[in-house]
Amino acid sequence: MEGVDTAEALEWLYRVLAALAALLGALLTLNQLTRSAILRRREEWLRSALSAEGNPNRQQLLRELLDRTTAYLVAGILFPRRYYFIAIAWLVAAPAQAVMWTHNDREGWSLLWSALLAMLCISMPIRQVIRVLSERERFLHDYLQAAGEIRKPRTDILAAMEGGTRKEFLLAYLAGASVAVAAVGLSLFLSGSSSLGFWMVVIGIGGAIVLVAMIRGYVRSRATISGPYPPDHEGL
Repeated sequence: MEGVDTAEALEWLYRVLAALAALLGALLTLNQLTRSAILRRREEWLRSALSAEGNPNRQQLLRELLDRTTAYLVAGILFPRRYYFIAIAWLVAAPAQAVMWTHNDREGWSLLWSALLAMLCISMPIRQVIRVLSERERFLHDYLQAAGEIRKPRTDILAAMEGGTRKEFLLAYLAGASVAVAAVGLSLFLSGSSSLGFWMVVIGIGGAIVLVAMIRGYVRSRATISGPYPPDHEGL
């Protein structure tokens, strides 16, 4: 790292991460508006095609597509993107703080405490996002099946903090740990411990990718389970 002002590089990294957080928030808002517009146009076209179609088999397919499109439109109203902003902010702020902290103090205990603090700061917002996504999946299933009462989603702060299963907490803490390990590894890499830092970044990013897939699978598995306080709470 000769010829590189590490402190200045870290300061620029912090600024870039802050700008990235703001950009991601703007992109989420734009995505919701664009997606809603696309879904509305699709729904209008499907209604028109359904009313003009005379074949019963094609009508059935068009009706299924229309129901699914309407379900996603309703879900977009009930689950706005603002539910995810806090998690995005912490996913940027906590790793950036871990990088700055470990750069100033690279002792073993300092590395451990900075990683632990970052993990704790990130895990709870991730846990709340998992709960919201699980409720969204459950709502979509209820709406499409329409076999009984379509229960409104529980997204209040108590449900987001306490509802669900222990597996959600486990997935959230593991995801937070993966991000924290990657952040500390990045700090070590920038500070000259290239080999150790590189492998920590690889392990952290690899773990985060695996856990994102696991979270997606878990959320899909919650579609048929009444949340946020399911009967199988003790079994998971």
